[in-house]
Amino acid sequence: MDFYFEVSDFDLSQTLECGQCFRFTKLDEDEYIFAATTPLGVSDFYVAKYQKNGKFEGKLYLSSFDKNGRERTLSDEEKLFLRYYFDLDRAYGRIKKEIVKSSNLLKSAVSDYGGIHLLNQYFPETLISFVISQNKQIPQIKQVIANLCKNYGEYISEYKGNEIYTFPNTETLKEITKEEFKNLKAGFRDKYLVAASDYLYNLGLYNNTFHEDVLFKNILNLQSLPYDDLKANLKSIKGVGDKVANCVLLFGLGKREAFPVDVWIKRGMEELYFNGEKKDISSISDFAKKTFKEYGGYAQQYIFMASRKKV
Repeated sequence: MDFYFEVSDFDLSQTLECGQCFRFTKLDEDEYIFAATTPLGVSDFYVAKYQKNGKFEGKLYLSSFDKNGRERTLSDEEKLFLRYYFDLDRAYGRIKKEIVKSSNLLKSAVSDYGGIHLLNQYFPETLISFVISQNKQIPQIKQVIANLCKNYGEYISEYKGNEIYTFPNTETLKEITKEEFKNLKAGFRDKYLVAASDYLYNLGLYNNTFHEDVLFKNILNLQSLPYDDLKANLKSIKGVGDKVANCVLLFGLGKREAFPVDVWIKRGMEELYFNGEKKDISSISDFAKKTFKEYGGYAQQYIFMASRKKV
């Protein structure tokens, strides 16, 4: 592992295990395998090891291996992608200060979980993953996605007993039937996954028929839509409500103002801001929008992690 990034305001475990991504395996303390897909739809896997030099700073070592188990040299393009994937060029120190300024009640959560970075993930994969996530715990979500990749993706490599596959491209997703999704343990989400796969295909987000640059351009065009328009667009997909739409906006389309509200966020917001009084999701969302503004997604992650810690 010769290649590394000097990182600050970062923690590998907090970043991977905060519920924003699902294709990772913990090998050891601060060592993980994770699979990632570039904006051009190219998937690979990496081994990440984090050497801490202090609270939320250190070195993030990254490597990868070929099908024969030999470590390979990361290309300059991969290095740029990994920097983008982990969002390493963003000023998280400033963002944390702005969040605490907007709400001093989050000072403790920001102090405890200030190593979270919001990943820049591949939109089609993020949409399918969060459709799967509905009413499931993180280990269950990871297992369904692993089943999907093993059955419909392409084999990449094996590392320390872990087989790694690509996330299936959207042409392949389009051909998966409701029954096949159900066989992957997707449950009632089977019909929603069919709808989401159709949505992706109809947007032209596939990379076999067209050149990969077209795929990238189509996603950029989608990202350029205003937040409200894009949210309404996603909610046109059968089975996609506010929570899933906001997760996809935040983790797959770069809309950092998005504030997904699940049971953890609802509970945390009620305790922090409403003296334990029960509030509907709309009221919580409106309050978060006014309070956190463009930093809603970051605040959401700190609240999410702090709420889970209490259980």
